[in-house]
Amino acid sequence: MLLVLCSHDDRAAYAFANRFAKNNLRTVTCAGVSQEGWKLTVRGIGGDAEVKLTAAIGGRRVGCDQIEGVITRLAFVGEKELAHIAAEDRSYVAAEMHAFLFAFLEALPCRIVNPPSLTCLYGPNLRPAQWRRCARELRIPVAEDLGGIGTGSTACSPVDITVIGERTFGKGPEPALLWSKQLAQLVGVSYLLVRYTDVQGTLSFVGADPYPRLESEEIGWALVESFARRTIVC
Repeated sequence: MLLVLCSHDDRAAYAFANRFAKNNLRTVTCAGVSQEGWKLTVRGIGGDAEVKLTAAIGGRRVGCDQIEGVITRLAFVGEKELAHIAAEDRSYVAAEMHAFLFAFLEALPCRIVNPPSLTCLYGPNLRPAQWRRCARELRIPVAEDLGGIGTGSTACSPVDITVIGERTFGKGPEPALLWSKQLAQLVGVSYLLVRYTDVQGTLSFVGADPYPRLESEEIGWALVESFARRTIVC
């Protein structure tokens, strides 16, 4: 079973799940996590700790060995996701559910796109300046360092590269493909959208985003394929 953790109003995630329903792909929202059956149990101390995970999907309990992978589209649990909870309790429940989901995703033995960070459930919550700093560490030219070229130029051409595991998607020169993979490895994600600008042959980094885009059919297929190289059912 493949899971997509998403907001209750995430239409792209629902469309994606419908497209790949035959591949046993299901959406999970905060309302779903409120169902009886979700459990994270830790027994023991230190290296001898035993972790047991159980999810409740579609009205039945699912063990962690049945979950092949998770695509996370929910940055954090906000009160707007908890309309089914009494208003006076939503703030507390949101904090508790966020902590639970972080621990649950961290403990799952399968692949997570992307692994959660302390401040974001779908990967590193880096600000634009931090992404630029990462690019500089890899010696990737940064638009800001080149006088901000491209942002207002009619000759500017955006170049978007998507990294999924070891594969790259998008039309761009070879350096952009290599830089994008290096950036994904540096921040520890298996999915990353990286944007560059090309001004008269000068390529420079603009920004990056670990939020999985499911609107693209090509990207959707690649994400599903990336889990244990499974065969996709049409």
